[in-house]
Amino acid sequence: SITRLTQEENVSETAAALEKFLHENWHFLASETSWISLENLLVAWSRGNESQEKVRVFWALLVLSAQSKVELWQEHFYQDVSMRLLEVPAAKSDRCVKVP
Repeated sequence: SITRLTQEENVSETAAALEKFLHENWHFLASETSWISLENLLVAWSRGNESQEKVRVFWALLVLSAQSKVELWQEHFYQDVSMRLLEVPAAKSDRCVKVP
């Protein structure tokens, strides 16, 4: 299972931090759609967490997906991955991170 594979990497802390980040910033991150690309998520996430790596974020998304907190989507293998938050929080206008 994904949880067993990630125990060695200790991504549960990253998953919890990423979930909190998504809930606090979702309305800004996905203002025009219900989906956000992994690349845009990484840009927004790294602004406050410079030391986070792409692989750790992806593992954290896999954990959140296994917990039915996010949905991951990829049209074709080896192409962009998109995700959406399954429980969208109420809108907050402050403390949002802007994605270019």
